[in-house]
Amino acid sequence: MIEVRSLQPADTRLSAALHQEVLGMEFLARFGTGFLSAYHRVWADSPSGLALGAFTHDGQMVGVILASLDPPSHYRWMLTHGGAALAGRMVLAAGRRPALARDLIVTRGLRYSRALWRQLTKKAVAAVPTIEPRRGEITHLMVGPAARGAGAGRALVAETERRAAAAGVAEIELVTPPDFEAREFYQHLGWVETGTVVSRSGEEFVRFRRPLAPDDSRDR
Repeated sequence: MIEVRSLQPADTRLSAALHQEVLGMEFLARFGTGFLSAYHRVWADSPSGLALGAFTHDGQMVGVILASLDPPSHYRWMLTHGGAALAGRMVLAAGRRPALARDLIVTRGLRYSRALWRQLTKKAVAAVPTIEPRRGEITHLMVGPAARGAGAGRALVAETERRAAAAGVAEIELVTPPDFEAREFYQHLGWVETGTVVSRSGEEFVRFRRPLAPDDSRDR
């Protein structure tokens, strides 16, 4: 049996290790498990963030999903409440690894600096009502190699959809590498492939979306 629940602060050391194991090639993972643990804590604290873990009956963490119910609000909150601390961790890690420092400056330095500066210097403004449907986003789905095929990924996605629908989100989006296994997984769960996107580093990803009806909030 797989239990899915929100990540607690005590869980983030394990979730960071799983992140490193499964997505060690990802840029953020290059900053180490200490950074990832802090990143997961800030993500879980965000009012618009979802950080869920999948656990076996004996409490072993076998999967993690990171998602947001309102990406613009979520990332603003992340920058305001954890951006400076996370940036400091990145700089410290990059200072010990020249190749990482070079990649940080070339591929993300300007973008990260501008985003942090805008959040630190902007004045508070009144929220503007919007009639556009709310869109959520899944950014990371990580299942340990030994647990694949046991339903952890399916359970994490289902719980994310349930919570998103209950929060009034109209649809969720994600991007994934264009390998057959990932495509088949999301298609089997009812996600719709909507094209491809190319990252700033030139990597191609497949985009999926999942419309959510109000009754998607029911237990599945």
